[in-house]
Amino acid sequence: MPAAVSQDQALMSHLPTLATSGLGDYVVADHATDRLIGTLMLARRSTEDGGELELGHVLRRGAWGAGFAFEAATAVLRAAA
Repeated sequence: MPAAVSQDQALMSHLPTLATSGLGDYVVADHATDRLIGTLMLARRSTEDGGELELGHVLRRGAWGAGFAFEAATAVLRAAA
C-alpha cells in the first residue's frame, strides 16, 4: 500500500463487502500514526450443524499487546451483526 493512501481510504475500499455481509479482509492501522500494522479477516465456514464465523488477524510484532486486535475485531463484529 502506498504511503499516500490513508487509513480511511484503505478501509473504504472494503466497505462494499462490509455493507452486504461484513465478511472480508480489512486493514488494521494505528490511529495515532496511520501506519499499517496488520490485517484482519472475517469469513463464514460451513459446518455440519450450520455456519460459523471465523476471525483471524496478523499484526506486526511491535503492535502485539497494545489492544489493536481486540479493537479491530470488535469493530468488524459489530458492523457484521
